[in-house]
Amino acid sequence: MGLSVNCLFWSLLLCGVESCPRWPRRDRTIPLEVEVEQDVKEEERKVKKSTGLAVKVSHLRKVYGPQFCAVEDLSFGVNKGECFALLGVNGAGKSSTFKILTGEEELTAGEVQIQGHDIC
Repeated sequence: MGLSVNCLFWSLLLCGVESCPRWPRRDRTIPLEVEVEQDVKEEERKVKKSTGLAVKVSHLRKVYGPQFCAVEDLSFGVNKGECFALLGVNGAGKSSTFKILTGEEELTAGEVQIQGHDIC
């Protein structure tokens, strides 16, 4: 009986929080207009013309469901023996990117090559 009451309480609380219109939420359906920095443009050019990269990610995009864009136009390259990290705020798409690289998730658009092999 206690477990049922506990389950009902937490379910109602969750429904209340999810339906609250004042709860802060980010709208990720609208693409942000941002100015691309010079080093980002240089990395994209490097990836576009480079061959022999251990990991090559070009214009990666991952969308969950009909409207949630987790990764938008990501490009980077990693040479053999190089160590790298993805930095960003919560919700920037770091975990989604690594899930795509490891084959746990499929990409929506773009190209990912590991040791010259297309992972798609």
